[in-house]
Amino acid sequence: MLPNNLFSIPESASGFPSPAETCWEPPLNLQGYLIVNPAATYIFQLRSGWPRFHLPAGTLLLVDRALRPKQSQLVLRIKAGRFGLDRFDGRQSEIWGVVTHAIQRYL
Repeated sequence: MLPNNLFSIPESASGFPSPAETCWEPPLNLQGYLIVNPAATYIFQLRSGWPRFHLPAGTLLLVDRALRPKQSQLVLRIKAGRFGLDRFDGRQSEIWGVVTHAIQRYL
């Protein structure tokens, strides 16, 4: 008599194996994709739109304070005690952070 564990067949196996069994990918992690520096990244929601930058009201901005701005990057600045958006031109001194992503809802 043969031992029971000689031929181990999974209970759910039937037919041919799926070709996709070897193509496993980890689940999509938006936080890992969007945020490089978690301790220095902040999320802002625009109360009003900024047509100059094609950003409607309600857009979420991810702002990273650890990054140094580069020429023409979108930055969040402080002017007269208020936040504002601008393109970095190398001369602005009140830069609060660099906008890394803008998330808009379409539905």
